[in-house]
Amino acid sequence: MPQVQKKEVRDNIVDSARKEFLDKGFKNASMRTIALKSKVTVGNLYRYFRNKDELLEVIVEPAFRELNALLTSIVGDPIDIGRNPTEIDHSISELKEMVRELSDGLIDIYLRHKIELNILMMDSSLNRRILSWFTDTLNRMITASFPEIGSEQTKLLAQSYAVGIFEGLKEMLRQNKLSRGALVKTVDIYLTGFLDIMSIRMKERDNA
Repeated sequence: MPQVQKKEVRDNIVDSARKEFLDKGFKNASMRTIALKSKVTVGNLYRYFRNKDELLEVIVEPAFRELNALLTSIVGDPIDIGRNPTEIDHSISELKEMVRELSDGLIDIYLRHKIELNILMMDSSLNRRILSWFTDTLNRMITASFPEIGSEQTKLLAQSYAVGIFEGLKEMLRQNKLSRGALVKTVDIYLTGFLDIMSIRMKERDNA
């Protein structure tokens, strides 16, 4: 007969895991310590959650759901690596407007879910899934803007830009002490910086 899960026990495990992730980071967090802090045996913990990744997904689910809804409404492309990606054929000015919407919405999510987003940005399979989506998005942007370069060059550029932008954004949110308005503006400037580089390179190519 399967064990009936108790909501109070499950909530205690999730709360203990949240604190453990924040204290030690996702990679160094211990399921044994989470069990100890939530006053359950390790065996009982695994009856509620199969592994740390499942715990992580439960903790960040509200923030991740809102982030996906935001990306879907602006880009039309949720974070789902298994689906066929949406083609990106917008002008630089259109992309900048999309970035402004993204910056505004992202900061609203951040202010509602600071702890969850800080955990979401830790090194984990879910974090790598988001980075992979971002890399794919930049790959399609670069391919559309510079069809003359090869696929390997495009892939390398996309990966490098994605890691740089993503890590910079994580650090910006982690170190933030700005007001909402100032933070939105700062994130907008940061994200549109990539588009400015793209715009300059496109003009140089067209004038060559």
